Amino acid sequence: NIPHVCVNDSPHSEAVARLTIPLSKLLFTPKIIPKKVWEKYGIPKQAIIQYRALDPVTWIKDFQPNPEILKNLKLNLKQPIVAIRPTEAYAAYLRGKISNICPVTIKIAQKLLKLLENKVQIVIIPRYKEQRKVLKEKLAENVVIPEHAIDTASLLYYSSLFIGAGGTMNIEAALLGKPVISCFPGKTTFVERYLVNAKLIYRVKDPEKTVKLALNILQNAEKFLSSHKERALKILNHMEDPAEVIAKELKKRLNKLL
Repeated sequence: NIPHVCVNDSPHSEAVARLTIPLSKLLFTPKIIPKKVWEKYGIPKQAIIQYRALDPVTWIKDFQPNPEILKNLKLNLKQPIVAIRPTEAYAAYLRGKISNICPVTIKIAQKLLKLLENKVQIVIIPRYKEQRKVLKEKLAENVVIPEHAIDTASLLYYSSLFIGAGGTMNIEAALLGKPVISCFPGKTTFVERYLVNAKLIYRVKDPEKTVKLALNILQNAEKFLSSHKERALKILNHMEDPAEVIAKELKKRLNKLL
């Protein structure tokens, strides 16, 4: 008899939505996702509460980076830092459709290192031990591959470019004003489409085109970082804090939920 409240920005994750949305008394979600998208999972329109923001705004809006991340990963600010996040290969919406051994990530990293003559610091944040094992075998001497969970938000803050095949870190990097190349292998999501239209993310699936765009960004880093930071701040200033919206609405509706 404990009421379930759901916070979700990923209607493309159908398996999760089908399991949770029908059991939820309320659903909190970004306004850029139409209510009708959620209704098909069995929740009435009046139970859907939208906020004018993306989920990571809650922890990105007043974020203060920790420079210790540079020391921990043996990085410096003399050369550009490129952070890369491989695909969520075991996610229900991608399971069986893509490889879990990061062939695209490896290809992109190798080409960037070669074309930039190793004058770049590449950090690849694996999702699974299988990914870490393959990445270390193929790239260990030339890139940083963390052994444990790290302060990724601080890493993104100090990066010149983020290349991501997932979702959340793409959003975080974009809101921090960093150029983001999304190579997400699935269909474009509502959140990604919003960020592409806002000129905060570049959607590129082809590895060759990804490398070409990455080189352009790194060779003109000051221009790209300045324009992305300006656009990100403008968007952030018009967004509300999802956590505050959720807390306020739950307080208002608590008696009806119980």
